[in-house]
Amino acid sequence: MAIKTQTARGPQTQLLQRRTEDPAFAWGGMVPDDDPSALPANKMQLLINCRLQGGSISPRGGSKDLIDLGSGAVLGLADFQVGTPRKLWIVGDGCPGLSSSIGFYVGFYDVEQDPAFQPAIYYNTATQKVVLGLFSGDLYVGVDNTVRRINLIEAAYGDSALDVSGTSQDIPLMTFTGFTNVADLMSFDGKLFAAVGLGAGTSKIVVWDGVTESIDVAAINAPTAFGTYRESLIAGFAGAPNSILVRPAGVPGTSWATVAPGGGTAVMRGPGCAATYKDVFWFATGADTLYKFDGTTLTLVPAATSGIAAGSLTHSCCAFNGYLFVSYTSPTAHACIARFDGSTWVPIHKDITTQLAWATQARGLVEYRGDLWMGATGTGGARILQSPATATDGTWVVILPAADHNGDIDELVAY
Repeated sequence: MAIKTQTARGPQTQLLQRRTEDPAFAWGGMVPDDDPSALPANKMQLLINCRLQGGSISPRGGSKDLIDLGSGAVLGLADFQVGTPRKLWIVGDGCPGLSSSIGFYVGFYDVEQDPAFQPAIYYNTATQKVVLGLFSGDLYVGVDNTVRRINLIEAAYGDSALDVSGTSQDIPLMTFTGFTNVADLMSFDGKLFAAVGLGAGTSKIVVWDGVTESIDVAAINAPTAFGTYRESLIAGFAGAPNSILVRPAGVPGTSWATVAPGGGTAVMRGPGCAATYKDVFWFATGADTLYKFDGTTLTLVPAATSGIAAGSLTHSCCAFNGYLFVSYTSPTAHACIARFDGSTWVPIHKDITTQLAWATQARGLVEYRGDLWMGATGTGGARILQSPATATDGTWVVILPAADHNGDIDELVAY
C-alpha cells in the first residue's frame, strides 16, 4: 500500500496530510489550528514554537537570552538529558541521623532533590557489608545472604526518603540459606551475577536472569569482587587461591578460566576496586600494589612502578577524562589519588589530606555527572568529595557535613 505525504508549512505550524490508495485508510493528518476546542474529535494537532497559557495555545516567536555571559565566550555546548533520575548511591556503616555504628545504610546524593543527601534504606540487623549492583535498569542490593531489588519511592522535593517510605524500600529476591554473605553483584551478559560467600571450597557464584536463579560455579573460595573486561566477567579473591576467574558470555554454567599471576599475590580488594582503561583491566589490592590483565596475562604493578608509597593501601580504580585514577591511603595517613595516562604515573596527583586535614583514609572513586567523586573518612567523620570538573588536582568540594554522616563509606555507585 503506497502512502503519499504532502506538507504545508506556516510561520508557527505545520500541516501533514497523508493519503493512501485505499480510501478506507485515509488519515486527515494534523490540523494547524491554535484553538484546540475548534478541532474535530478525530483530529490531531501539531504545535511548533507555541506555548500553553491558561489552557490555551498561543504562538511563541523569536528567541530569548538564557544566560548573559558578559565578556565571556561560549566555546561549546553539551547536551545533558535528565530523563531517569541520576543519583550517586552511597553504602556506609550505621545510618546518618540514627546511628553511626549499628547496621548499614544505603543512601543517595541527588542535586535535584532537597535535601540533596538522603539515607534511603537502613539495615540495622545486617552483619556483613552491604553491596550494590545494577541490572536491567534497576538497582540491587546484597544484604548478608540475601539479594534484594530496590524500589525507591521518590519523595517530593523538600521531603526525606525515610519520612516517605520508612527504612525499607526493597523486595527480597534470593536468599542463600547456609551462606554468609553476598560479596558483590554485577550485571553481565543480560544477567545478574552474585558472589555468594561461605568459606574455602564452599562458596559459589549465582546467576539470575530476572525470573529464575541458578548456580554458575560452585565449590570455590569466597569471591571478593567482580569486574567486566571486553566480553568477559572477572571474579577475584582475597589471595587464596592466588588467581582470578574469567568467564566469557554464554548460558549459565559456562566454564570459568583460571588465570594465575606471573608474580605476587593477586587480591581484588572488594566492590569498586576495578576499572578498564585503554583496553587493560586494572584492580586495587588493598595493599601498595595493583594488578593489570590484558586478556591473557595477569601482571603485578608494584609500588616501585606506580610510585605509590610502599605501605600504602590502594582502594579503588576509575577511568575518567582519559586517565586512570587510583585512590589510596598513604602510610602517613593521607588520602591520595594517583593518576596514570597509559605510560607515566603521577603517584600524588591529589593529596586530599593536604587540603582537608581530617581526611586520613581514601575510599571509592566514581564518575558522576561529569565530575570525579571520592569517598573519604577520618577524624571528622566521613564525606563524599567532588572534583572541580576535570581539574582533578584542584580544590575539591566537601559535600556531606559531619553532622549528617559519621559512619564509614564502603562503596559509591552512580545510577
